[in-house]
Amino acid sequence: MAPLCSIVAATLLFLLTANAYFELLQPPSLEGAKLNKDLETNGACGGGVPDLSSTTDFHVDGDSVAIFLGQPQANILIGATLNPQANGGWAQLYPLVQQRGLGNFCQPAVTAPKDATSVLPSTSFRARTT
Repeated sequence: MAPLCSIVAATLLFLLTANAYFELLQPPSLEGAKLNKDLETNGACGGGVPDLSSTTDFHVDGDSVAIFLGQPQANILIGATLNPQANGGWAQLYPLVQQRGLGNFCQPAVTAPKDATSVLPSTSFRARTT
């Protein structure tokens, strides 16, 4: 699998139902300790300010995305942006998935465009919640 170098951090865009509770397990959230869980349902970036000082490689040929779902149902859309503020340039990486039931959810093979630097507009993949 070809890694998308160190410019890649987390790659998630979650569209969850109102008052959603979830926790990003893999890849690690870029918000880290700065995550404000009370703001998770707010668009466009959800609960925090991204910290790009510590990022995680994401393999463009397929990597896992895992979350803990703390509500009975959610619609999950996985996407990515290279915009460091995560306020635009989002690309969908996986079709919308409706997850039912509390607990862990894993999508084991999410792929990213091999030419991500030309498809997505800026410098690093990161997490976004709405």
